[in-house]
Amino acid sequence: MDDELCDRPEPDHRSTAQPGAEFAYDFVRDRLTSALERLNRVDTNAGILAVALMAASGGFLAVQLNTLIRVVTVVPLIGGITLTTACLLLTRVERAPQPQAVIDVIDLAPEQIKMTLTPLLLDTYEVTTAQADRKDRIFRFAVAVVLVGSFTALVAATITG
Repeated sequence: MDDELCDRPEPDHRSTAQPGAEFAYDFVRDRLTSALERLNRVDTNAGILAVALMAASGGFLAVQLNTLIRVVTVVPLIGGITLTTACLLLTRVERAPQPQAVIDVIDLAPEQIKMTLTPLLLDTYEVTTAQADRKDRIFRFAVAVVLVGSFTALVAATITG
């Protein structure tokens, strides 16, 4: 009897699609698309801020200002440039599904393909969302550094006259 169990092929759990496979696939795909769009927005904003900060830093270095005001102004600008550059350099983004995963399920019915690929999309969504969260935190910190630095420079310029 044990020999009969060993000779039986393993059941293919992918042979029948679950009723919610299409909904789950579409839902996760839409969430992944939103996460990728969020990454693009953060990158665009960080790029714009980095260019603006570099232009402002160059402008402040060219103007004759009190040394204290120059330091108080340029240091936060350089900090903001550094943070926005770090935000732009964080580029690990998962693109799913990988081509090999699609090739592996090419002979399945569409519903079975969606059921099989949904966990891959979900894993990619989680990685992409974590990356977007990291980039967003860095970008927001860069904005905070620039705003605090600008306020400090304004106060220093007012005090020193």
